Amino acid sequence: MKIKLFILSLIIFTVLPAFAIMPSDYYEKMVNESEIKTPAVVKKIRKIDNKKGNIIYRVYFESMYQTPEYKFNGVCYSFKKNMPWDEAMEGRRFYYPVKNSEVFVTVSKDGGFITSLIVMDEKFKEKLKTYPETLKYNAWGAYFAK
Repeated sequence: MKIKLFILSLIIFTVLPAFAIMPSDYYEKMVNESEIKTPAVVKKIRKIDNKKGNIIYRVYFESMYQTPEYKFNGVCYSFKKNMPWDEAMEGRRFYYPVKNSEVFVTVSKDGGFITSLIVMDEKFKEKLKTYPETLKYNAWGAYFAK
């Protein structure tokens, strides 16, 4: 009985944390430590894998304001429930990129994971041009400090 209890507690303390949702400090650190932080256009989206509705995409970007053109890519998860047993992976951020959309994206490194993806509207683009020094980052991505 003690061995079974030990094995059960070992499983709980080693396996379950892998599926836990991470605290916002973790995501904020990932965004802030990203090597790529830029406004970009989504040029191409390629599906890499699909497991129980958890779709993995490789997204190809072209930076909007850098010359010469800076092209890079990143990987992200999306979720779409197709079957009753499909369940979103815990602890993952899901992004839904759209081809030709203008976004502010942070990527850990070229080819790495997308750490934030915000669709830019005209107000965001205007602030980026007028007040770039007020651009800050939090767990959700880029925003402008007041």
